[in-house]
Amino acid sequence: MNNILKRSIVSIAVIGCGNTMVFAESNNSSESNWEGFYAGLSLGILSGSASPDTAIEHAGYFSEEPSGSDKEQINPILQRKIKDSSIVGSLLLGYNIRSGNLVYGVEADLTGPTSAMSETASNVAYDTQPGSTFTTKTTVETDFSLSIRPKIGYINGDFLLYVSAGPTIGRFKTTHRYTDTYVSGIDYLFTDEQTSVGLSVSIGADYAISDSWMVRADYVYSNYSDILDGDGDIDKDGATDDIHYDSSFVSQNVRFSVIKQF
Repeated sequence: MNNILKRSIVSIAVIGCGNTMVFAESNNSSESNWEGFYAGLSLGILSGSASPDTAIEHAGYFSEEPSGSDKEQINPILQRKIKDSSIVGSLLLGYNIRSGNLVYGVEADLTGPTSAMSETASNVAYDTQPGSTFTTKTTVETDFSLSIRPKIGYINGDFLLYVSAGPTIGRFKTTHRYTDTYVSGIDYLFTDEQTSVGLSVSIGADYAISDSWMVRADYVYSNYSDILDGDGDIDKDGATDDIHYDSSFVSQNVRFSVIKQF
């Protein structure tokens, strides 16, 4: 999926560069006036990556022994990136205002859902208790994302090349299960659902195939700095929190769209 993503981004960049070379010779589009309301449907390949800053502490259940440190052993495992790619759909709704060869507008973009992605470490021997093992699994799901991006574009014949940036809202669910075989064993499940605000930017090219229909190729980058915030009492002793949960999330979406202008 990552190779497909890279090739698609390069293709969009080539389209943009090729048309930039002939901007000086461009005429207003004879196919579309590029003005007014429009709506569209997109299909894309979304690559998502969560970066946990989750960490355990030597506050209760976990310990530090001459043979090793639970904190030093487990934290790097919990902080591994969680990533995956999936096919997603988007609904687009926007409005453009034209001034000569320049286009100003705003676009709303509803995308989702993406598939769940997980990171697992199974049956790892404790450094502090070599006869016991632990298993940890973290799963991140994205229900949807809603972006509203002001944009600016340039008309070159039947092409509209544009960039946009604006806020995005995403709904995330994070699940973490921690089990081990130490003494009577631990089986702990943490679940958190959170709506997060981030930043979304895009670059793309529309092509007018008639006076009211366009096709588009674009690349959308979204960044959420905080999709998770919580604490866990793994041994449920009620005295201390043994683990703190925190994470950010980044997505890259390469899409192809069909758009109707009204």
